[in-house]
Parts: sequence; structure tokens; C-alpha cells
Amino acid sequence: MHHENENDTNLPNEVQVGSARRRWMKSVIALTIAAPFAVMSSLFTSTTEVHYSTSISLGNVDELFATRNWRELTVQKQRVLAIKTETGISVLLLKCTHAGCPLKVETNNIVCDCHGGTFSMNGQPVSGPPKLPLVALESRVTDGTLYTRIFGGG
Repeated sequence: MHHENENDTNLPNEVQVGSARRRWMKSVIALTIAAPFAVMSSLFTSTTEVHYSTSISLGNVDELFATRNWRELTVQKQRVLAIKTETGISVLLLKCTHAGCPLKVETNNIVCDCHGGTFSMNGQPVSGPPKLPLVALESRVTDGTLYTRIFGGG
């Protein structure tokens, strides 16, 4: 009496091939059934959580804004704009929200040379393709020093 789990080496070649083919087909069917569940599971269990680096000092507030109410800086290879207003200090990521192009800070506005988008100094879209405001980074002032957090891996 032969069982499928027994060693197939004593069987004729055609039977061995057929048995191997059945095992292969069972594996393919199992993967075909399991794969969509794995994909769906990863879609619904992944988070849109944003990871930040640790707090980074941008410098002394009085020194940063000694000559004007804004300061363009590079932090961890990303350009940011620190702005001081009557209501506080904001730090904006200088990356266009339309296509991710780098932005240029002018006297009264922020310009994207890629598609002609313009933002106000507080990061709101004024003209061109961008519909979303610039990304405002988490920031705080402690003991006269401005700190921010930049998006990072991890």
C-alpha cells in the first residue's frame, strides 16, 4: 500500500513527476491564496506615523533674527525657513508641496522655480499649482534657543 507521504523513489518515473507536480501546484495555490491576505494586512496595519529626529538647535533666537524676521537654514541636509512673527516662531520645510522641488526665499514670498508656485512667508500657497501649505516642523524655544525636529528614518 502506497501513501503520498512515503518516499517516491521506488515508484515509476511518471508517478514521481506527477507527485512532484502535485506538491508544486499545492504550493502555488497556497501562495496564491495567502499573498493577497499578506498584502492587505500590511496595507491596513502599516501606520502613517511620521518619524522625527531628536531636537536640533537652530541657534539663539536673538542672533537668528537680529537683522530680519526670517532666517534660511540647512538642518540635516534639509533647507528650512525659521520665521519670527508677533505670535511666535515657525519653522517651515523649504520643499514645494506640489512636486517636492526646492524653494527660494525672496524678500516677501517663497518661490518654486519648477512650476511657478508662490507661497506667503507664513507658508500658505498664493499662486501656481501648490494647493497645500508648506510643512511646518515641530519647533520650540527653550532658554532663548530655537529647536526643531526634522523628518528622519526610523
